[in-house]
Amino acid sequence: MTDEIERLRAEMARATPTPDPVRRAENLRLATKNFDALQGTPDMARPTEARLVWGRLADGVTKMIDRISRRGAMIATTALVAVGAFVVLPTSTLMLQDRGSEHES
Repeated sequence: MTDEIERLRAEMARATPTPDPVRRAENLRLATKNFDALQGTPDMARPTEARLVWGRLADGVTKMIDRISRRGAMIATTALVAVGAFVVLPTSTLMLQDRGSEHES
């Protein structure tokens, strides 16, 4: 078994190319040039997760809707209808009272 491992090591050593110092230096020079050219350019702004308040609010509402149960949905819609009725009905009764007073005079 040791002979097979030694033979495999020898084959791997033969297959590996010898490093070329001139080519390595050229590749490092080109990499450094590209790095310096691309750092800090205004055209390539990084994407961030910072969002406006409305975007964060929309994300929260979406997560809440995904996690809500049927019972919770029923409670939420009932609460919305109650608030809507509370806001709309007094306003409409005041408008009716105003119209009634105009016809009396």
